[in-house]
Amino acid sequence: MIFPISDPDIARKRFPVVNVSLIAISIVVFLYSEFVLDSFELTKFYNNYGVVPFELTGQGDISGMFQAEDVSVLEVEGVRNQLIFYRLRDVYEGGPPTVWLTLFTSMFMHVGWVHLIGNMLFLWIFGDNVEDRLGRVKYLFFYLICGLFAAAAQVAVNLDTGVPLVGASGAIAGVLGAYLVLFPTSRIRTLMWFIFIIVLPIPAWLLIVVYMLLQFFSGISTLGG
Repeated sequence: MIFPISDPDIARKRFPVVNVSLIAISIVVFLYSEFVLDSFELTKFYNNYGVVPFELTGQGDISGMFQAEDVSVLEVEGVRNQLIFYRLRDVYEGGPPTVWLTLFTSMFMHVGWVHLIGNMLFLWIFGDNVEDRLGRVKYLFFYLICGLFAAAAQVAVNLDTGVPLVGASGAIAGVLGAYLVLFPTSRIRTLMWFIFIIVLPIPAWLLIVVYMLLQFFSGISTLGG
């Protein structure tokens, strides 16, 4: 396992307000979904504010495909033998005023602690210096545009699915690409955990290329599903 820790070669000129704000919003959204919402509300939250390709591409409103009597069951997490019965239509009703806003809301949603921590760790280490070089306004636009392109790519290969797509991975991949262009010779202090735990300085280009390859093969492995 490989975890970047810091990039001591590059000194910031100012506090990364935008980068910290992006991280804070993602954490708050995750804590809200994890500790405030129950099983039904969480399912509804992802379906309403994640990117649902079937709806985004104008193929229809999924909530209208279910009859009023169509019912499903959710098991209450951590509570033995307790079930929630809900109408399938209710899971897809609601959400932002337009489905296009989900392209933005989905960037701040994560499924599980590993998903959140992995993304925020990379954003914390690499995003601050990219923001410092680009400037706050340009960095914010760059981050959002990368997220939009990533969502478009996901939708393009999942046109007919009603499964919501969430996460900041696409936007963060764009930030890593910018870091690779701006600071290719920077060394990243990296924790490597195989048999022993060691910390080594690894060139930024090598760490980012390895990360991109891992993301690529992880994505390819899911296409069959």
